[in-house]
Amino acid sequence: MPVWQVTLHEGVTGVTRLIDLLRRVIFLLALGAMQLAPAQVIGLERYGYRSWSVEQGLPQLTVETLQKDAAGALWIGTQGGLVRFYGSDMEVFRSAQAPALGSNWIRKLLRAGPLMYIATQKNLVWWDGSALHAVPDSEQLGVIRELAVDDAGQLWILADRLARWDGKHLRSFDALPHDFSALALQGRIPFLIDGQGAMWSLRNGQLQRAGMAWPDPGNRISSLLWHESVWWLGSARGLYRWSEGGNGAPQFVAGATPGPTPVTTLTLDQPGHLWVLAGGAVTVLQHGAVLARLPPDDRTAAKSRRSLMAENLGSFWVGGLSDGLSHYWQSPTMQLQPEANGRPLHVWSYARTSQGLLAGTDQGVWRIDGERMQPLLDQPALEHRSVQALLEDRDGHLWLGTGSGVLVWRQGQLQPVAALDGVVVHSLTLQADGQVLAGTAQGLYQIDRATRQALRLFREQLPGGVTTFAPASGQTLWVGSDRGLWHLDGAMLTPRAQTALGGAMVTAITTLKSGALLVGTYQRGVHELAGDAHRQWTQGSGLPADGVFSLNEANGWVWATFADGVYRFQLRPGAERALGAMQLVHIDPGAGDSHSRIRCCNGLGRDKGVLDGQYLWAASLAGAVRTTIAAPEPQALRMVLRKVVNGGQALQPRDGKLALGPDQRDLEISFEAHEYRVPQLLQYRYRMPPFQPDWRLTDKRHIAYFTNLPPQALRFEAQASWDGVHWSEAAVLDLTIRPRFTEEPLFLLLMLLVAGGSVYGLFQLRLRRLKGQSRRLQQEVERQTEALRQANDGLAALNQSLEQASLTDPLTGLRNRRYVQQQVPALLAGLRRRRAQPGATAVLGVLLIDLDHFKQINDRFGHDVGDAVLVGVATALRTVLRGEDHAVRWGGEEFLLLVQANGAQELQQMARRLHAALAVHAAGTAAGPVTASLGMVSLPLAGGQLDDDAIASAIQLADFALYAVKEAGRNASGSVDLDASVVLAGHGSGAEQFKAWAAAGWLRVELLPNLP
Repeated sequence: MPVWQVTLHEGVTGVTRLIDLLRRVIFLLALGAMQLAPAQVIGLERYGYRSWSVEQGLPQLTVETLQKDAAGALWIGTQGGLVRFYGSDMEVFRSAQAPALGSNWIRKLLRAGPLMYIATQKNLVWWDGSALHAVPDSEQLGVIRELAVDDAGQLWILADRLARWDGKHLRSFDALPHDFSALALQGRIPFLIDGQGAMWSLRNGQLQRAGMAWPDPGNRISSLLWHESVWWLGSARGLYRWSEGGNGAPQFVAGATPGPTPVTTLTLDQPGHLWVLAGGAVTVLQHGAVLARLPPDDRTAAKSRRSLMAENLGSFWVGGLSDGLSHYWQSPTMQLQPEANGRPLHVWSYARTSQGLLAGTDQGVWRIDGERMQPLLDQPALEHRSVQALLEDRDGHLWLGTGSGVLVWRQGQLQPVAALDGVVVHSLTLQADGQVLAGTAQGLYQIDRATRQALRLFREQLPGGVTTFAPASGQTLWVGSDRGLWHLDGAMLTPRAQTALGGAMVTAITTLKSGALLVGTYQRGVHELAGDAHRQWTQGSGLPADGVFSLNEANGWVWATFADGVYRFQLRPGAERALGAMQLVHIDPGAGDSHSRIRCCNGLGRDKGVLDGQYLWAASLAGAVRTTIAAPEPQALRMVLRKVVNGGQALQPRDGKLALGPDQRDLEISFEAHEYRVPQLLQYRYRMPPFQPDWRLTDKRHIAYFTNLPPQALRFEAQASWDGVHWSEAAVLDLTIRPRFTEEPLFLLLMLLVAGGSVYGLFQLRLRRLKGQSRRLQQEVERQTEALRQANDGLAALNQSLEQASLTDPLTGLRNRRYVQQQVPALLAGLRRRRAQPGATAVLGVLLIDLDHFKQINDRFGHDVGDAVLVGVATALRTVLRGEDHAVRWGGEEFLLLVQANGAQELQQMARRLHAALAVHAAGTAAGPVTASLGMVSLPLAGGQLDDDAIASAIQLADFALYAVKEAGRNASGSVDLDASVVLAGHGSGAEQFKAWAAAGWLRVELLPNLP
């Protein structure tokens, strides 16, 4: 049999051997030093992660191999197809559509410069950046087990036999043994491991035995890697290393694998760390010492880890046997103590004290040392109260603001502040004289430290809740409330920037190094107050949300927490209103097994995010959330054009340019930004000047459609953004569309001349006829116009009649539910305008009326009498209501009134008049006197809620009050009083929640007698 003769440059001179020996000595010295002083192992299980499975686009669950190409796209080899992936959409290649793939089972991927090599179950393929190409005769090699590229760019292939591909010719070393189990390269020299564990090098086409003595032929070596001048061997029983310069057996690398388990993958990342996948565990080595580890756990997914691709210590990918793909990255945010006592630990607040950093939770007070949490005060001692505020006074005593009062911990005992028992306490601070100030849902209180007596301050100025405090100049304080910002100077409380803040609920206050005051609000973004100057930033300005829970300044950034995570931003100097740089540091991607979930910054506490050393700590629904303020700088989004399609056929641009034929006028261009963590948050836009010169926003869609493009030079541009304000550099495609023959200038000129002559002749011929017909046509037009006008007038009257009928109850003549839905936006807008006036007390009353014992009337006297009673009720409502009010038949014997008033007192008077009118107008039937129960609520609700869901929430509350009247004996009115600290959900909270609030004292129903 012929033997392939290969000419290789060994390049091993005496000098290079000496250099190689010195490298090994340095490596061994470094290894010994690390073993004497081992570094702390990085726990990769704390990394953020995201997973993809078949539901997210993978063609098959088993991920055999992973690799990134020169453009940054991730290539995924599965047992059901090949995938190219940038983070959002998975582009799947299968043999049915890509015949170069001999099989859909992809076994190996290897990047070599601009090329990507793909080994399928049957053949070898390469991708040149635009198309797949099969290596001729590669199907004869058998199953490919390993690929490697040498310094000359030649591809070495280990299959049933060894082969080499130089880009043009495939050469098979048929004369060599066929039982090799591993392949690796040292420069241009291939090294092989045979089935007995012996190492061989291939030089000049001949095998040479290395000096390695493998002690256990049954321990099969499956992977081989030359790194740090040492051979690394992955075997069925773990990882070994062997120095080529010495003889003897390789040394087992303790700690690199979880026991004597098979090594599945052995690879290097970009900085040169050695990564080992074995027994479901991922281990990172540097100079032979363990640097980081992702241990296996009890999940089947972890134990079935099958493939590994590492970019660096901050980002790596794992493919599973039965659970698809997972991406792990080093997040600046991590979670401490997510659970306690078998349930999530809700953290409300933090405080820096002489005992260190403390956290107030729903399970007592905990001490934090930066890496772990330990309980300090348990729940039984706190009578199961949630700790929403913490403060250490000058004597070292710890004050606790809870969901039901204030406690002080002195000398190992908890002592209550009796006057605040049952009151929700949001914040605590010290005055200049050492007394304690408490911001509560019922206002501002001063507590004497010695006697624990509490005095409410500024009852008239602060009738609602006080949310937060911050130091001002000198000994003064800033006070945030649910109705704006205040300045406290001794016994004087003055409002600040109420017009600029619009009376918003203040949730966070901090003073910047520039001296300006930064104020965060519940629904109106972030405000900067500098003297008389005011700047505001909202979601429309580039913030991820209009609600802010905490603000802090560090390292030249403003750090903010909000309902879904942590972000930071920079402010431009002066009066510039445009936001500077903005970065989402941590975002909660939502529930589900496919995401790591740190439900950060839930808003349990207000302004409770605190900077402590190198970390920002935020309130959380599951433990303490820690974000390092040394987070990496934001990286610019990288855009890529994925595909250009015409008529279902993919086109291949070259160097960003694409020439199109005369009939290629319809294009589908897909584009995407590289983002594998939260791609669903990206926004996109595109344009194509001069055909489409303006940017077109597509939100999450990253594909553009064009039809009938003109024959000219065009430039397609696409961009991505996190916030809709700061946009990435555009991905660009230059298009040239050739005109058809009929669009050439000469052809168009000729056709213009012919058409002009023809038109002129026809015009003269037709002119004479048209003059004769003109008079007759004018008369007919006038007649038809008059008939059409009459028909339109009749149709308009009919449409108006039908519209009114669709909004009216046919029995009572009152409006119906559909009418309410139409009027809600106008009612809320009008209320906002009225309340914007200085000193305005305008409210919108929502009154729900239900006739008492109406079913008995129908059962006893019949439905005709019942209908007459309902008509009488409608008459009674009309006599009481004014023109700007609305009466609605809500259903059956229920009626809804929407009443504009100047306060709750006016609504109560309206309710009494309604009861009186019912006694007059609804009693004229055989049923006799009729009574009703009434529940009422006034808008705005707690916290100033006036969004589009406010009416729905108010109707639910009015219904709750109505049934309270029913239970109290009927024939009366009930008014809802809702605590300012309560935050209603988007569509209300339901009767069960209302009952819970009522039991806690946060919701009260006041029964009003029917007095004249």
